[in-house]
Amino acid sequence: MRRFHFAAAFALVLGGCATDNRAENDTARAKTVTQASFVTVDGIRLHYVDHGGSGAPLILLAGMGHGAHVFDDFAPHFTDHFRVFALTRRGYGQSDKPPSGYDTETLASDLAGFMDALGMARASLIGHSLAGGEMTVFAGRYPGRTDRLVYLDAAYDREQLPELSEADPVGEPQPGPEDIASVAKFEAWFERALGFWSPAMARDLREMYQAPDGSLRPATPGTVGQAVYAGMVAYRPDYRAVKAPALALYAIQIAPDLPASADPALRARGQAFLDTVYAPWQREQAARFDTETACSKVVLLPGAHHYFFVQDGDQTARTVRSFLLDDQPCAES
Repeated sequence: MRRFHFAAAFALVLGGCATDNRAENDTARAKTVTQASFVTVDGIRLHYVDHGGSGAPLILLAGMGHGAHVFDDFAPHFTDHFRVFALTRRGYGQSDKPPSGYDTETLASDLAGFMDALGMARASLIGHSLAGGEMTVFAGRYPGRTDRLVYLDAAYDREQLPELSEADPVGEPQPGPEDIASVAKFEAWFERALGFWSPAMARDLREMYQAPDGSLRPATPGTVGQAVYAGMVAYRPDYRAVKAPALALYAIQIAPDLPASADPALRARGQAFLDTVYAPWQREQAARFDTETACSKVVLLPGAHHYFFVQDGDQTARTVRSFLLDDQPCAES
């Protein structure tokens, strides 16, 4: 099941002794970003990337296990109409990793503090996966500071997530010992597991897992990852408080994450779980969002991956741009 913490799920699997002697070449591996910088919010140093552009502010928020650089390839689609920023939340990448503050309400406060630090009165928000909670809290708490919201497989109430994870007969793909022998091998495994890749994903993955000495070691402490997950599961979204126009895209899983060589019986059990439990739950979540949000548009993407903004960034950007630039986003179609 393509859940909401694909990269973070590997933190406890990885050891700290593997090394990678291959030199990283960011110019070849990822698009050059305008500026990487930091702000301090309530004593917490947060990393962000300024992609430049002109127009109203647009802030990109990554999912669990990722930082600002995961959007390096996606952000340039919007710089002709927006001033685009990508933020790394506390606990990840180059941002500080305090022992607490990983509940959804505090993460939303970090977002508000980030905007204050850069003098943003209002902004539109695009968030992937975990970021949906922060966006919903922010929009409800600060309606006057929220222009538009875009949820990239992010508008979920995850109360049932532990139960769904337990019931899933397939589970998340996991790297083997040979796949974590080096950063390069882990990166290659990650590409195989997703079935697609991008320079931005490569750069983000190295920032999340490559230590300064070249060893393979999660930048996020295990206790922090557990706290983020707990906060995500505990949060109950109040979509009725969201007054800004909101677009929610859902990657509806239609086939289990299994290789062609997988046991047919396991594949059948995985397919039955998707057809009768998981995909219906996703559709229920989409219907709830559409019903409870004052001005909403929902797009279902059957067969798309949880990382569809990486898998098909051009098409995703076209859909998002159409919504962000629509003069009447709340008009009935």
